[in-house]
Amino acid sequence: NETHVFLHDPWNNIEWGGDYGGPNIAMNYTFFADMWSYSGNWSLFVSPWKITINMPKAAYVGQHFTVAANITYTCPSSFTPYDYPASPCIATISLPEDLTLANGENMTKNLGDLQAGDIVQTSWDVEAMRSGNYSITVEAEGKISGFVGEKPDAGPSYNYHDRLGGYASDLINITAATQFFIGGVYPAQGAPGTLVNIYGGGATTNGTVIAFFDGSLGNETLGWTTAGLEGYWEITFTVPEASPGNYMLYVLDNETLTSDGIEFSVLATSKIYIRGIDPTQGPTGTKVRVFGGGATPNGKVVALLSGPVNQTIVTISSTGNVIIIVNMTVGWTNADDAGFWEISFYVPDVPLGNYTVYVVDNGSLTSDAIGFAVLPTQTGIKISNVSPVSGPPSTLVLISGDRATSNGEVKVYFDSISVANTTAYDWGGWSASFQVPDVEPGKYTITALDVTSNTTDTALFTVTPPPTIYVSPQEASIGSEITINGEGFSPGTGIFLTFEDLLFFTPIYTDENGEFNVTIFVPAVNSGNYTIKAVGTYYYGEPPKALANVSLAVIAGLDTLFEKMDDIQNALNQTQNSTQTAKDEASLANVSASDAKDEATAAKEAAESALAMAKEARTYALTTMIFAIITAALSATILVKKKQT
Repeated sequence: NETHVFLHDPWNNIEWGGDYGGPNIAMNYTFFADMWSYSGNWSLFVSPWKITINMPKAAYVGQHFTVAANITYTCPSSFTPYDYPASPCIATISLPEDLTLANGENMTKNLGDLQAGDIVQTSWDVEAMRSGNYSITVEAEGKISGFVGEKPDAGPSYNYHDRLGGYASDLINITAATQFFIGGVYPAQGAPGTLVNIYGGGATTNGTVIAFFDGSLGNETLGWTTAGLEGYWEITFTVPEASPGNYMLYVLDNETLTSDGIEFSVLATSKIYIRGIDPTQGPTGTKVRVFGGGATPNGKVVALLSGPVNQTIVTISSTGNVIIIVNMTVGWTNADDAGFWEISFYVPDVPLGNYTVYVVDNGSLTSDAIGFAVLPTQTGIKISNVSPVSGPPSTLVLISGDRATSNGEVKVYFDSISVANTTAYDWGGWSASFQVPDVEPGKYTITALDVTSNTTDTALFTVTPPPTIYVSPQEASIGSEITINGEGFSPGTGIFLTFEDLLFFTPIYTDENGEFNVTIFVPAVNSGNYTIKAVGTYYYGEPPKALANVSLAVIAGLDTLFEKMDDIQNALNQTQNSTQTAKDEASLANVSASDAKDEATAAKEAAESALAMAKEARTYALTTMIFAIITAALSATILVKKKQT
């Protein structure tokens, strides 16, 4: 209303012992402006992710169908996409009891890292087991993290980890088929010995269903099963010895003698092979990638870790039991259509030494091996992330890591300059932020020091040349538009502009090249030379630092306007004096002659006309002053023009 702003403010809630906060809080304008401005008038938009599901509205029992999800990390155009990246992001499908995932699908799919505004797609292969109306739900989520600075008399600084995402549901109607059919075969090709699954519906309830190859193999029976109550059936068989080529795979309803067929490709027997392993050595917890080819297309590939020569792997369970493992399974995957595969795993907690990583093709039962060395675990503090890794002086840098002493002090140095102190979490993780000092361009070392253990870790940071800004035109009058271009800033960061001591409250966000282009109005100031500055965002309650500046000459300011108003007022005064003189002269001339009276009358009319003109000049002067005041108010508004690329 005219005096207060009403908020729902969860921070420092009175229910938690705070002084204010909670629902329906009334703040007067002064208090609201003070609280909001401590961090550069920062604002936040919160919205669920948008999820749309694409899938058929109907399917038969025994049929497979695809559930596809389009997931959008919502971001209005007025917000930068560079804030609040979400990681890791996943999507999970929820199915009712009579629908199941097919072909080794996982309920949860990895979406990777998402920035605001990103759109990703993922899908699942679902099999219908029983008739009915079903609801399928897809939920996507990610995590964001950050740091909030201390506000005196309000609250301490803290790190936060928030979960965000969204969900959507859709319906499907499953009915029993009236005609015998094959729903699909998986895989659709394979070498002799490959395990194959074929499925479908429409069979006679509780009847026998038989699968066989075509006549080129003598109608060899591959397997059989008994159909379910609604005609659903599924048969698993092993590809027999046969020459490579395309074959027809038939399935017969033995009760009605109806059948259906589908093509299957028999491949030449191949041997799985390892193309590489990265890295070739590492301590416990190291992420390892092993990859290769030659596997059964779409077949399962398993990775095993075998102990050193004459040594078995010994571990102790949580109950204290000793477990001896000769070959430890560390990961598995499905090969692609061409037989290529890749498995990632983390080095388990095993004794040091040289190990062998085996990969086994479950389809062909062939294998290959490669060596891997387990090294001692690194001790001491670890830097895991620095963002960004380059930028000019005053760039805000976020740094985090782990392996610090629990609740111990961590100091951060930029070369020899101390830039941050923080306290590690209970589990040894830590994070901090700092602004790049005012140093020359070049490469610098960031050092994290665990004070308790006296261990360090380092990372490199490249200081780039300071940013610059330009103004066009370089001379202007109050109320006129000027364009400001900037370059050399950190990409995707927020900055503010100042006109001497006047701060424009609308933030500017640099593009992916660290550039920006904006238009502002020259505020109501006196004529003279002024400095326009680009400053960093407010940093945890501290004044922002100037990043770049440029000069502007105001050639027609308020002083010029007031001088013109004084000239108009002087002209008005002179006109009024002339009018009075004309009146006096007309009065004297009236007693002498009628002609003089006529001249006086004419002089009076001329004087009145001059007076009217003077009043119009005064009105114009006042209008000009009002326009200048309005212009001064409008000068706080920035029109951000997106740079043309």
